[in-house]
Amino acid sequence: MLIHAEAADRPFVRLSGEEFAEFTEDELREHAHLLEDAGLAEYSFTMKGPPDIKRLTWAGHDFLDALRSKNVWEETKKIAEGAGGWSFDMLKKIAEAYLKQQIKNRTGLDI
Repeated sequence: MLIHAEAADRPFVRLSGEEFAEFTEDELREHAHLLEDAGLAEYSFTMKGPPDIKRLTWAGHDFLDALRSKNVWEETKKIAEGAGGWSFDMLKKIAEAYLKQQIKNRTGLDI
């Protein structure tokens, strides 16, 4: 959902179409509420139809940027799965820690 909103590069993007065909409107609404609760995006809800993405938040853009690289995403998933479970905040922290280590390895900077 976040990637879809970012790619549209405009406000009020409807969560419909092929990429969401496997989900019911209720599922889309629930996931939109969760993403909004996490502070990643703002949504507009109507009584009928799927929600519209109003905008990604700064945190939403940061989250996507942290996981944009396939290598970062694969390593993050591997670490999280190896731990036997994870929360959203832990997943984000794993990705950020991995990126920081990559920067340190390449530049010597400890950020």
